[in-house]
Amino acid sequence: VRYYIDLKFFYLIIIVNSMILLAFYNIKINRDHIFILSLLFMSGLWGLLRETTSFYNFFAQFIGISIISLYYYAFFKVQKINAETIFKIYAKASFYVCIYGFFDFIYGRIILGNDWYRLKSVMMEPAHFATLVMPAFYYYLVRTIENKRINVYLVIILTAIVLSNSSVGYIGILCSFFLVIKKINIRSAFIVFTTILVFFLLFYNLSPEFKMRLDDSVSAFKVYELKGENISTFALFSNLFIAKTSLSNDPFLGGGLGSHVVSYFNNIHFLPGLRSSTEYISKIGLNARDANSLLIRILSELGILGFLFTMIFIFKFFIKKDIISRAIVVYFILKLLREGHYFSPEMYFFVMLYYFNYKQKITTMAIDLI
Repeated sequence: VRYYIDLKFFYLIIIVNSMILLAFYNIKINRDHIFILSLLFMSGLWGLLRETTSFYNFFAQFIGISIISLYYYAFFKVQKINAETIFKIYAKASFYVCIYGFFDFIYGRIILGNDWYRLKSVMMEPAHFATLVMPAFYYYLVRTIENKRINVYLVIILTAIVLSNSSVGYIGILCSFFLVIKKINIRSAFIVFTTILVFFLLFYNLSPEFKMRLDDSVSAFKVYELKGENISTFALFSNLFIAKTSLSNDPFLGGGLGSHVVSYFNNIHFLPGLRSSTEYISKIGLNARDANSLLIRILSELGILGFLFTMIFIFKFFIKKDIISRAIVVYFILKLLREGHYFSPEMYFFVMLYYFNYKQKITTMAIDLI
């Protein structure tokens, strides 16, 4: 529900679990973590000084990021089971989320008779569902290739993603096939790129929604003007325009934490082609709070510096041949492309799992060398 801010049951879980952690464990927070939060705080203050953000927007984002990221850090810090085992639990849970999704899909399509109903399981929308289960898809894809036999978990998750009819899900499948390559040679590259091409052509020709979104997006960006494209393209194009405006004012630091929504309503009326359709006028504000994409929001609010910090984190803690590391990178790619919420329930679970997986694997490798 929404009462000034979005109120989720997830927040209650975080509060209760945080109290348990504080009561029973003596947890020291990583200095780099505090440093990053300090930079975000200064970003918000910089935005307030320039009046590019508001106190409410800055404070809400900073508090949400701080509490939830610190909780997940503490959660992984006290775990007696390793990151790999935790990932396997997540992957198995994703399988059951997909199973539930099939029943929900049947209910929507057959019982309700909604021909446009898409599989989303327990999520609010299909794109979020596809993004959430994509690391599990990658994990079972690699296991299938290694074992040279079809994995039932892979089949179920792949089918669920296809039934979600999500462009983000299709992109995730293509990214997964690309990241399957551990050692690039002519043979492996040919097989993977051929597979990607085949799947792309299937998605493009069998999914009218995917084809429409792709064609409309290419059309809008080609002439840099809206000319009656679909609403998804409007959301992407409009928020990218706002980010460009913000970067033109301060390319290095952006507008400051929480500034995108402020910049949106200050500049949306300058959007090229806005008045070409009355439907666009009625859709003003679509994805204004999350910028339709985490990458767009980071560039808009945190500038090139924020983007560089994000890339440094991903590359610094990436383990080239590790299945879990690669699986979570697929999630990061989709998260950057879509859903600009800074603290969606699963985001810092994956961020901290990525970090602790690196720490544990590097430590193990160092011991093995000794």
